[in-house]
Amino acid sequence: MNMSRRSLNYIEAGEREVTSDKIVDFAKLYNIDVREVLLESYVTESEEQLLCSRYASFLTLFDQLSDKDKEDVIWVIKQRVSGRL
Repeated sequence: MNMSRRSLNYIEAGEREVTSDKIVDFAKLYNIDVREVLLESYVTESEEQLLCSRYASFLTLFDQLSDKDKEDVIWVIKQRVSGRL
């Protein structure tokens, strides 16, 4: 990374600011997402996990609807799928 050990020690001790270029270099060096360097609680979620989470939230809300409202939601979805909305 073209950085002296002394510079790295200062960064680790919080005595020197890190440039955005160096953050990117660290992420590349460790083969990680740059957000993992920046955020303490960064957790990767695959697209599939995100969709499952969204669908679960939708189903939870859907279950709380009255039967009539559920029928209306299903009707709207069918219309949208068929291209009529």
